Amino acid sequence: PQYARSLPPLSKKALIDQLTRGMFDVTGYHEFVGYVVAYTTDPAGACLQVRPGRNMCDLQELLAVNSLVAGTGTPMPMFVPSGEPGDEDWLHQLDLTSDGGFPASKFETVSKHYENMMSKLKQISKTVEQRNAPGAGRDMPCVAMDPLTFERSVSL
Repeated sequence: PQYARSLPPLSKKALIDQLTRGMFDVTGYHEFVGYVVAYTTDPAGACLQVRPGRNMCDLQELLAVNSLVAGTGTPMPMFVPSGEPGDEDWLHQLDLTSDGGFPASKFETVSKHYENMMSKLKQISKTVEQRNAPGAGRDMPCVAMDPLTFERSVSL
């Protein structure tokens, strides 16, 4: 594991690395290896409830875990918007100029970062597409890390 022996010294770089790793783990990596239905449909499986003298979860826990699994398995709008109905650009959700009291200049900065990020994600997607093209050296195409396949969602 990343921090099995010790933590890195506190620094802005260490914070950026940790936040980046956390965001990747709960988005891209989770999408790649996150299929858990086969493990949660069995009450003796991965429901993570400890009950003295029992080797499986109770019915309430089984329903709660599988409600979470079903909810997170629901298709969401794409992270890089496709422009199709229900999958529009989400930049407006970052606009805190009226409700949040931030100046318009702050949203202009956020907009530039958003557009830059979207542009870079589209470039990465083109690279993935090129690497997956016939004759590019891959026996089997892999689109699991193509940013155009990433969904967006919020859990509260």
